[in-house]
Amino acid sequence: MNKQQLKIFLPDGSLQDVVEQLFRDAGLPVSYGKKRSYLGSLLSVYLKEMIDVVVSQFRPWDMPFYIAIGSAHLAVTADDMIWNAGLLEDERITVLDHYPIARQGYSKTRLVIAVPNDSPIQRYKQLTISRPMIPGTDRKSLVTEYYEGAIIWAHKERMDLEIINCHGKLEAFRHFELADAILENTESGDTLLENHWRVIYQIMESQTCLIANTKALADKTLGSAIKIIKRMLASVIAARKYFIIEFNVTKKAFKDVKTILLGYSGYLEKGQSPTISNLLNGDFEIKVVIPCHKLEDLLDRLDRRGVSSIVTKKCDHYIP
Repeated sequence: MNKQQLKIFLPDGSLQDVVEQLFRDAGLPVSYGKKRSYLGSLLSVYLKEMIDVVVSQFRPWDMPFYIAIGSAHLAVTADDMIWNAGLLEDERITVLDHYPIARQGYSKTRLVIAVPNDSPIQRYKQLTISRPMIPGTDRKSLVTEYYEGAIIWAHKERMDLEIINCHGKLEAFRHFELADAILENTESGDTLLENHWRVIYQIMESQTCLIANTKALADKTLGSAIKIIKRMLASVIAARKYFIIEFNVTKKAFKDVKTILLGYSGYLEKGQSPTISNLLNGDFEIKVVIPCHKLEDLLDRLDRRGVSSIVTKKCDHYIP
């Protein structure tokens, strides 16, 4: 009996390495047959028993459309890519999760409209009523890589703009007076500032996201496989925020240490308690999961209570 096939699109380009690392950490390594092949598979023994998984590399820009029409069932893209395709509110696409991952480490980016520093424009609506910068044109120009999304956005905002498609390096347009405004995806905003652009409007925040075809989610087999992948990826993202601490504590100091752990709600997730084991000599072993940013403080407090045999470990998976 032939198994159903789950089709997954993963990004090439700048997101490829961080996304494939996330899948590896989740126990779902991607394997491509040949070095330059764009077609591969997901090496998961558990999933292989229930479904055939086919992985293909695609540009994140194109993924929302193919997910919407059902050519693929699951993909990793970004919010701004869905916006550019005009599919943010399309019921054929379900956004399953967001991930704080990017090539340069920024968890979120911003899709903004910027104008030159010396431009009189203060609000984006003024783009339609001021004189164009480019000679011989009747309308203000908005230069962007997000051509389709910009056209849809300008139409919804009832703005008569000359939308110009560009393939990168938008900041350089300032030096030659080639644009009245740019619609750009920025991380820190430093490049815009260095090239004398001023942000006048933020359209949205964007983050890497996992999307699925809504009909595929409703399918018993496809939906089950998608939910397993989502859970495994989410457990890795969650685990990156935590450390596991194990240590021994004497019977005499046990009460004070337990009070420290339970008295600081920031250390523990709601409803979670330390794991406490009895040792043969009457002392105790304690194991607890804490946020990474609390590790140094907690270690200092425990050291002052005379605990011993402290071991810290990174979490591989964490499901609250």
